[in-house]
Amino acid sequence: MAIHEACHAVVSYRLRKHAVIDMATIERRGDVGGFVSFIPPEDQFVNWKSEYEVDIVGSLASLAGERMFFDEDHSAGVAGDLRNSTQVATLMEAYIGMGSSLASHRVTKFGITTRSQISAEDGTDRNLFETELGKRVEARLQELYERTRTLLGDNRREILAVAHALETSKTISGEDVAAIIDGVQGPLVDGRQYSAPDFQEVAESYHQEAVAAHKGHAKVAVPLPVLVPARVDLGPDGNGEVAEGPALSGNGEARPAAAGDGAPDGSGDGATGPAGEPGEPEVVADPPAAETES
Repeated sequence: MAIHEACHAVVSYRLRKHAVIDMATIERRGDVGGFVSFIPPEDQFVNWKSEYEVDIVGSLASLAGERMFFDEDHSAGVAGDLRNSTQVATLMEAYIGMGSSLASHRVTKFGITTRSQISAEDGTDRNLFETELGKRVEARLQELYERTRTLLGDNRREILAVAHALETSKTISGEDVAAIIDGVQGPLVDGRQYSAPDFQEVAESYHQEAVAAHKGHAKVAVPLPVLVPARVDLGPDGNGEVAEGPALSGNGEARPAAAGDGAPDGSGDGATGPAGEPGEPEVVADPPAAETES
């Protein structure tokens, strides 16, 4: 679930400008295992072709991501995303001139009528995918799916980082998603920790344990890696620079922090001041051992 939602979040952050991430969560709510929600940055009267394509890529990110991270396997949890992407692709191809044809499918449903006689609830033929229109919709989805896989491959580290944060905190804000991807301090999550040189190696190792657990229908054998916050030095202008990258431990225990990494007095006992203060990054609490796949 964490990988599924992280793929949605990273692709949307990279591409979607007509909506910004409000929150991402893997906390179950009814029959929904997790989601990424969005808010528009401004009122918008119409949608554009480029925005619809980004929406489709954002939806297909779950299918492409699960296949990429789980050896071409994927869950039934992508069903809603496939429904959404197919609806948008059909709208583009059949109704609003954003596909390979200029003709509107609404005429085939109602004939030549006045605008006032055309209902908004016009529906779609049940045999859509046996028609040339359906084939064009499928071709558009395949094209955007390949684009999605390429983008996910280019952002593998960022996906593992957001997935780790989701497994650690369960719910994170859109601002923290951005901080994790960009490697900066967020409101609650210190994204700088995910820029450590050894982060991806440790995260990949943990993920392979999750893949093995998935294939064996078992619990993940190792605990979620713990991040040790970076030591940040202030330059003459007061701007912080990461002087020592965050250490990671793949065995569930943080390596001892260097003097000055945690406590303001240099004792290194892990105590911190308010999260986000220069030189005192928030310590990520030691989570329990993971019980489900990533």
